[in-house]
Amino acid sequence: MNDIIALRKRLAAAAAAIPIGAASMLTGCADTEYQPAAATTAASNGTSETTGATNTPNTSGTSGTTGTSGTSGTTTSTTSSPPRIDPDCPPRDRGELTINYEDGCYSEGEWDLPLSQAAAMANDACSLYWTVAGDEDACPPDMQLRDVSSQGDYRARSLYMVLQGQEGDRCYYYWYLDSGGCVQEGRALTSDEHEALVAELREGSRWLRPMDMREALQTLSASWREAIGMGWLWSARYEHASVASFARTTLELMAHGAPPALLAAAQQAGIDEVNHARDCFAIASAYLGRPIEPERLESPAPRYGTLAELAVETFREGVIGETVATLAAERSLAQCGVAPIRDALEAIIADEAQHAALAWATVRWAIAEGGAEVQEAVLQAAAELRQTIPEPPIAFPANFARALRFHGRLEPEAMRQATLDAWDGIIDPMLAELTA
Repeated sequence: MNDIIALRKRLAAAAAAIPIGAASMLTGCADTEYQPAAATTAASNGTSETTGATNTPNTSGTSGTTGTSGTSGTTTSTTSSPPRIDPDCPPRDRGELTINYEDGCYSEGEWDLPLSQAAAMANDACSLYWTVAGDEDACPPDMQLRDVSSQGDYRARSLYMVLQGQEGDRCYYYWYLDSGGCVQEGRALTSDEHEALVAELREGSRWLRPMDMREALQTLSASWREAIGMGWLWSARYEHASVASFARTTLELMAHGAPPALLAAAQQAGIDEVNHARDCFAIASAYLGRPIEPERLESPAPRYGTLAELAVETFREGVIGETVATLAAERSLAQCGVAPIRDALEAIIADEAQHAALAWATVRWAIAEGGAEVQEAVLQAAAELRQTIPEPPIAFPANFARALRFHGRLEPEAMRQATLDAWDGIIDPMLAELTA
């Protein structure tokens, strides 16, 4: 709880320090009083409570945490992720799963298969990230499988399998397909439908900052290196897209006559995101064993809407995205055991806190300029967005969660908890104070 209070004070002070002129006085005359939703408790089956977890490949790491993360949403991109790095694991068509893979964010369904096939999957190191140990003659309880559906692409998709029951020699599972981009990180670049836009990927080293990761990789199996690398690759793509997001923000602010302090801060934020992207691409490339860089990214046109719409989009993309990102990065740093990643996280935390402060200052300025209409729009958006925090699809085994944290990643439940804590301890009270 101390990290939440400290961050709230830090953001409030930083936002207040951004000079936005005489128009910074709040009107305080909105009819709507903000009523935050009751705090939602994370699922009780957290990874720290998971028992009997084993991993077929070699394990690694002690405690550690994840990178930045923010609001949930859909990611639009025709290609998605890293190549496989284990030469002993040939690409295979997993069409035998009889599951229709979709390129969207979420896809789920039910599937039953023979016990022998489920057991084979649970013992296939080329297809498995992790599994939870079960009885020898019983269906494997939970698994996370690698999607190795095609060679040479960058698809970052994981298939989660949760056992629902067993009848004789047949296993009944709930499956959940994650494209890798179901959680937007930081200030996402979004379409008019609020889909996150990210660049496609290719082999290349132009975006890689020099970084020595050899020691961190020594004790990791190939599949775990890939799992960690995929997470960092998505962070890299979001940081890269944030450069365009802040460029668009600058134009939108200018269209509404924003004060120079906000414009200068938005320009600096874009430069910060270039550095964050270089760090994340370097980390991801190290784990994936291959230099990866972004391709061209077409940014959507500025949204020249009303001041209320600007305030709402700033609240959605900046206040929520950057506040959650900062808290998640702080928790990642607290448990990360890899020196180069710790250095990157420290820089990310310092910059993302300023980006969150910029978003808060922008909303404050917009309310002061637009009065009750803008304030009511922000309050309504906050109440709606508060209800969109997704449940994690599955609890990760404790040893896999520890390895993720050691290498700078947060498992889904920890990320969701950081999101809830950011709302409860930072966003809700700061919004209440702003609109009082």
